[in-house]
Amino acid sequence: MKTYVVLLLLCLPFFSANAQDTVETWIDRGIALHDQGDYEGAIQIYQEALKEYPESMLIYYKIALSYLSLFHYEEAIRWSEKALQAKDKVENTSLVYSVMASAFDNWGKYEEAIRIFDRGIQEDPDNYLLYFNQGITYRKMGEEKEAMISFLQALTIFPLHLSSLFHSANLLAENGYPGLAFYNYCFFLLFEPDTDRSRSAWENLMNLNKDSSPVPSFTITDSNFRLQRNERMDRQVTSQAAGTPYPRMYHTLRGLEEHLNEWNHKEFPKIYQSFYIPFFHHLITSGHLESFCRKTSAVADPSSATWITKHEDKITDLHIWVNLFWQEFMD
Repeated sequence: MKTYVVLLLLCLPFFSANAQDTVETWIDRGIALHDQGDYEGAIQIYQEALKEYPESMLIYYKIALSYLSLFHYEEAIRWSEKALQAKDKVENTSLVYSVMASAFDNWGKYEEAIRIFDRGIQEDPDNYLLYFNQGITYRKMGEEKEAMISFLQALTIFPLHLSSLFHSANLLAENGYPGLAFYNYCFFLLFEPDTDRSRSAWENLMNLNKDSSPVPSFTITDSNFRLQRNERMDRQVTSQAAGTPYPRMYHTLRGLEEHLNEWNHKEFPKIYQSFYIPFFHHLITSGHLESFCRKTSAVADPSSATWITKHEDKITDLHIWVNLFWQEFMD
């Protein structure tokens, strides 16, 4: 089951500015039971609330979410539809679409899930999570090119979305684009340096295949997401075949320095041109390259982990620099 969706939905704010306190009281009681794992009890509370507020989209949504947690997918879908038809709308209707699509996905009805994601995206085209979750469903369907486009859509809206970075890096590595996969893995490891996913990312990064070639069916020619292989970049990324983790990371990035400007052109998706490639170009000349390589290799390199504990000030400076770069990009 897509637990990341459920957890996210429980955490994100959903109330509109005009929600009444009495509705909030009902919802708070239901959420308390839901959080304790008493999903059926939560549903009973929400259904009692509906007697007083029969047009509350929020209450219908909460019922759908609890049914999703019970693996009652048909009920989750039915109550999601009721939520979308309710007159008392709330601001974040994309969460309703996420619950409904997740129910179809978990039920194995992938094409229906894609259709619901499309409905949500049409209503809220700037919601990167809808694109990300759609990409996960496409991967389950074996539609890897469509999955990659969905992940790139998510990253175009929010370049720091770690799950989109992780899954898109895996797709790029598997389909013959080690250079772009390297960028995604590095960026992911900066922000998620010590988890099971980061250990998987590091292993994949270190095993990028220099002999791989792009899978023809994975070719993307969309103007926003064009993918063509750059052999010089791929050679540079895969040439560091030996050595301990930190030197491999450091020398690979240092070796890219003279070519980064050359690679900022139309063969890459636009988000690479506008954000990822400029980030690494400025990183290499910023004075923070060692800190970056230590941070991203610490998951596999005890010497880097030790270095970080002795140079917390340099890691802090790296984070400050990254935040400034992000703010300039957003401006």
